[in-house]
Amino acid sequence: MNMFYGKNVIVTGGSSGIGFAIAKKFAEENANVLIIGRNTEKLDSAVKKIKNATNGRGKVCGYVCDVSNYEDIKKVSYSIVTEVGIPEILINNAGGFTNKIQWEEITDDLWNMSIKTNLLSIFYCTKIFAKYMKEKCIKGSIVNIGSSSALQIKNDKMHYTITKSGVHTMTKILALDLAKYGIRVNAVAPGPTLTEKVKSRFEDKGLLEQEQERINKIPLKRYALPEEIAEAVVFLASDKASFITGVILPVDGGYTIG
Repeated sequence: MNMFYGKNVIVTGGSSGIGFAIAKKFAEENANVLIIGRNTEKLDSAVKKIKNATNGRGKVCGYVCDVSNYEDIKKVSYSIVTEVGIPEILINNAGGFTNKIQWEEITDDLWNMSIKTNLLSIFYCTKIFAKYMKEKCIKGSIVNIGSSSALQIKNDKMHYTITKSGVHTMTKILALDLAKYGIRVNAVAPGPTLTEKVKSRFEDKGLLEQEQERINKIPLKRYALPEEIAEAVVFLASDKASFITGVILPVDGGYTIG
C-alpha cells in the first residue's frame, strides 16, 4: 500500500470509467491523486467517492480543465505545481468519440474533435508536465491510454482507430526522446471494458445481442473490469516496471489475437 506514498499522480479524464478506476487505485496506494476533468459536478463526485472508498489515504484533488485546450492545461498545470508539486506520474487517460460510423460519413467536426481529444490532449499534457519533470530532474513515468481498436483494422471507427494509433506511435517517439532524462513512457491498450456506459448497453434489448457477439470474440469470454485496466496502468507507472519503456500493453483478454 506504500508503492506510491507521497508521489503526485495526474489522471486526466478521471471522473468516470477507466480513468476513475485508475485514480482510485493510485489513491489506495497512498499517492496524491490529481484528477483533471471537464465537468465540475462529475469531478467533485469522483473526488468524494474516492476519498470515501480509501478512508483518506493520500490526497485527492480535482481540477477542471479541457485537456484538448493548450492554454487551459498551462493554467491548470501552474495551479497543480504551485499547490501540490511537480507530478512524478502522468496518466493520459482522457479520450472519446468511439461511436461507430462509416468513413464516408465522418464530418470535419468529428475528425477535429477526435484528434483534439484523443491525440492532442496527450501531446499537450506531456509537453507541459514532462518539462517540469526535466527541469527538476524527476525520473518520472507517463502512461497513455490507447486502445485495442488501434491494433485491429475496422472500417466503422476510422476516426477513433487512427487517433488511437497515433497515441501508440506518439508513445514510442516520446519514450525514445525522454529516455535520456530517465522518464519512461508506455501505453495500455484496453480491450472491451465494462464501464458504466457499456453496462447500459446490456440493458438495451436492441444492443444486447450485439454486445454478446462481441464477448464471443474475446478468448476469455468476458469484458475487462475497469479495475483490471487500472492494475496494468499502475504496474507500468511503478518501479516494478523500471526497465520498461516504449511498450504498448494490450489488456484485452486476447481480443486482438482471437
